[in-house]
Amino acid sequence: MTEQTILSISSLAVTFTSVVLGFILQLENKKNKELERINSKLKSDFTKSIMAIQGYQLIEEDIAKEKGLEVSQYRRQIRQDKNEFFDSAFLTPSNINKLMGNSAE
Repeated sequence: MTEQTILSISSLAVTFTSVVLGFILQLENKKNKELERINSKLKSDFTKSIMAIQGYQLIEEDIAKEKGLEVSQYRRQIRQDKNEFFDSAFLTPSNINKLMGNSAE
């Protein structure tokens, strides 16, 4: 084989490798964009859910005030009455603030 033939074959090999890698990278980029889109939607849904929980906590505070109870007493009463719906550790205001990325108030 001549030097020209070796250079031609090497050039073809490099070109083929570039095309294959470009295709693989394009597929990976497409997957990454799809995952980013899904992640963005989940983050939005999560934020809305946490904000709804915070809203319910404010409602609890208002109702406790109307009933003349401490908020902790009212929350304890609600969680005992509807125990199957609550994981009270998850729903504490400080944990909700941590989930939202805020400092505990």
